[in-house]
Amino acid sequence: MAQGKGDISILCTQPRRVAATSVAERVSEEMAEPSIGKLVGYHIRLETRQSAETRLLFCTTGVILRRLVDDPTLNGVSHVIVDEVHERQWQIDVLLVSLRALVNGPRKDLRVVLMSATLDSELFCSFFRGAPFVSVPGRTFPVATYYLEDLLEATGHRIEEGSRCARREYRREETTTLSITTRGGEKRKQTVSLDSELTVELSDDFPAHGLATRRSMDVVDESVINFDLIEDLLRLILVNAETNDYFVCPDGADLSEGAVLIFLPGIGEIRSLTDQLEGSRSFGRRDAFDIVPMHSSLSSKEQKRAFRIPPKGCRKIIISTNVW
Repeated sequence: MAQGKGDISILCTQPRRVAATSVAERVSEEMAEPSIGKLVGYHIRLETRQSAETRLLFCTTGVILRRLVDDPTLNGVSHVIVDEVHERQWQIDVLLVSLRALVNGPRKDLRVVLMSATLDSELFCSFFRGAPFVSVPGRTFPVATYYLEDLLEATGHRIEEGSRCARREYRREETTTLSITTRGGEKRKQTVSLDSELTVELSDDFPAHGLATRRSMDVVDESVINFDLIEDLLRLILVNAETNDYFVCPDGADLSEGAVLIFLPGIGEIRSLTDQLEGSRSFGRRDAFDIVPMHSSLSSKEQKRAFRIPPKGCRKIIISTNVW
């Protein structure tokens, strides 16, 4: 790698811990390295696998920022690769400002590579004063988009008024005064309340869907995560696949294999769905389903479960946030 080329030391930043460790292991394997931590290593918070032989070090953005505090000129580093630069986290922005100051000042020999599949090339090229742009052709995969009403129609899931996933129905309190005559002929006035529930007429927003789906869409509270609907959808795709003629891959791929990735907002929602699926009759069998929670608060060992190949006949369900 560095033979005849002087001292090469490459830092490759990743925005998440699991990316730093998994990509390092993949690159090490493809370079036919006997083990991680030799020529290729990684450094994340509270964990590192590197040695004096390491020439390509994958690390999180926070780790390289910490190194800049102790070593402002990145002494000994020849190249810095900033991956997923389009995410524009505050750490990435601070790192880019620091790297620009270095290459325009004391480290004119430092080579900086910004990588992303979706970056605004003109923005970043101008930020680094006309840096060259290299486009590498890639490939895309067909994607089918389904909406909430499609899921309700396919699964037969119903949302009833008053359920946790339905909008609260507000009641208006009306009062009136009644004149009451008793048996003895005595008359008196009494104020009574009349509670009338606000009713919602069935809308015409989803004419292509069934009546039950339209009723559910009229009352659904889309801000509430419907774990029961997620379970029903998983059951349709993974358990009752023979009855599924609704969800079909655009490229004709076989849905009987592969993992399922579910994105949720945070660790609380991840734990709730994980507990529900593990306690379910359909998904509680460990020999048939490997349910893997993913979150930045989990250890590296727990996060690596997402990349483990399950036994034959076992489907993997990964429940994650979109920021690891």
